[in-house]
Amino acid sequence: MKKKILVLNYEFPPLWWGAAPVSYDIAKAYVDAWYDVDVVTMGFWDLRQYEEIDGIHIYRVKCIRKKKEVCQWWEQLTYLFSWYYKIKKLFKEKKYKFCHCHFLLPTWILALLVKKKFWINYMLTAHWSEVPWYNPDRFTFIHKFTPPLLKRIINNSELVTCPSKYLADLIKNNIPWINKSIQIIPNWVDTNRFIPWKKEKIIISTGRLWPLKWIHLLAQAFSEIKDTKGFELHICWDGPLMNKIKTIQAKTNNRIVLHWWMNNNSEEYVQLLWKAMIYCLPSVSESWSLSILEGMSSECAIITTNMWVCSEMAKDVWYYVEPNIESIKSKLEYLIWDEKICLKGGIEARKKSIKFYDKPSLLWRFIEIVWKYV
Repeated sequence: MKKKILVLNYEFPPLWWGAAPVSYDIAKAYVDAWYDVDVVTMGFWDLRQYEEIDGIHIYRVKCIRKKKEVCQWWEQLTYLFSWYYKIKKLFKEKKYKFCHCHFLLPTWILALLVKKKFWINYMLTAHWSEVPWYNPDRFTFIHKFTPPLLKRIINNSELVTCPSKYLADLIKNNIPWINKSIQIIPNWVDTNRFIPWKKEKIIISTGRLWPLKWIHLLAQAFSEIKDTKGFELHICWDGPLMNKIKTIQAKTNNRIVLHWWMNNNSEEYVQLLWKAMIYCLPSVSESWSLSILEGMSSECAIITTNMWVCSEMAKDVWYYVEPNIESIKSKLEYLIWDEKICLKGGIEARKKSIKFYDKPSLLWRFIEIVWKYV
């Protein structure tokens, strides 16, 4: 009989952002390793309350959530209330051996309830905004009160993982008196799906168009290049700065293509990365960028910043910029005016993605953890 694993996560596909596909891949890896996996997550509009996808049993509870791509802290609280009634019913029907809890908040109270009430040990995976002071412009008020709560959930866990040394250091520095070591397991990329193809003169940038991503600065920098040598800039996905970027697009003769929101599993998105020569994300707000990994695996030369985790993941294979227009413009000109250097940078980036961030080897580390505790 298969051993049962409970996964707690308020953001699971098709609810989105970077942590959602990561948590899906881990759940699928558990299924492939012959475990029975139940995911309890947020409901949203017309999504089914229960469905099975790739062997994963997904239970969606009623809650308040306005947007698919982002969730506010007060919306997360509504998930907690609904979750409690669902989990009581599940524990009457099933005997779980282990719990994997994604995000320190808001799921800290869920993991503690599972351990105290049902005697099930749990593992934590931290992702980003739930870590105090990861976001300088979001959750700052609530994180004035969260460290004592987070200390409790961490100290009662069997293990804590997170994708980067930067995030691990934030946890250690901002949550005092924790007595657990933090295991760093980077996020991954499917190097068999994101592959190099016949390269074209394409620069691509992807991500939520938030101010700290600085994609609007990339658009302005590209618009000011006098001779783009036939290169075009493609920007994927939507956000509050889309209108600003549309204004830049309208004023320049250089070709800027806006793709709006694109699923990273779509053939259109994957093939665009296959053909791109340069991937650029001048962001100062990343926990571990899946999109940078996808660009690396697709053999794109990488332009990013030396801030936060960007320098950690693309070390030795990137082209560094400051988050300002002149710096980004200078580096773009350097690469588009010397295609040999650009192509060489892409080759080195793919080599690193295969060596350090290949999907099967990193998912195997989670399987080894479960073997230890189940």
